[in-house]
Amino acid sequence: EERFRIHLRIGRELLQILTEKQLEESLFEIADHFNIAEPLIEDRNERLRIARLNLRAGEKARGSAAFSAMLRYINQGINLLASDSWRSEYDLTLQLHTKQLEAEYLNTNFERAAAGAESILKYARSVLDQIRIYEILMMSNFARYRMQEAIEVGREVLSKLGITMINEPPPLPEIEHFRRLSTMTDPHSVSAMKILTHLFPPAMIAAPKLLPKVIFTSIELCLQKGNSEYSAFAYALFGMYLCREPAGIEMGNRFGQLALETLETSESRETDLRVEEIVHSFIDSWGKKHLR
Repeated sequence: EERFRIHLRIGRELLQILTEKQLEESLFEIADHFNIAEPLIEDRNERLRIARLNLRAGEKARGSAAFSAMLRYINQGINLLASDSWRSEYDLTLQLHTKQLEAEYLNTNFERAAAGAESILKYARSVLDQIRIYEILMMSNFARYRMQEAIEVGREVLSKLGITMINEPPPLPEIEHFRRLSTMTDPHSVSAMKILTHLFPPAMIAAPKLLPKVIFTSIELCLQKGNSEYSAFAYALFGMYLCREPAGIEMGNRFGQLALETLETSESRETDLRVEEIVHSFIDSWGKKHLR
């Protein structure tokens, strides 16, 4: 118990004297002091403060690809929460539990990630709060080769977002129109684009007839709501779809170029490799093959 008291005193003193920059640099060390002393920490507000500290430490560990450390800090943050935290500290509780799912997934604990997602969904208050959870559930199902389950989850959340997938491509304006689209700001539409992006891989493997619907719906969302960080992927997929027939190669190449241009202006790097692979491995190569 004396050891616990020493760590608690050091943690408290460091929190008092360090600047924000110094705190960030010493985040792991400070969190570790408090985590060792956790049995002695009884004040509810202090436990919440340390839970937030562990959340920050977990996010920092993730940024360094230290996924096991990420899971350890996030789990400790959850342990510090009160039993009524879903009611009294909803935002922090949702953040920690969602990060826990992500950490389990990143540590290849796919079964635990999927089981945890199913459990947490009932506490999330809105569909937007559920999006990241559904996303992790889809990825966990995909990683376990449960393609049909991943597809079902994707379709379920699209329905919750008010999205009905379309069977035919929307009327297409000139390609220049896509370049002038405003930024997509509606969070439900951005979430739908994200889910459609995650829906493509399992559909490609287990439900190829679903692929055109995924592509057409993504393009229609761009036309209706503007460009998002997922639009480059949608344009690359549409370009690939067009290139399946010789008559569509020219337009397919235009959409491939549009995908690369959109990628350059996007702040997110989440889909970079997939967009470049589709454009260079499929659109470019198919175009060259048919030209020969």
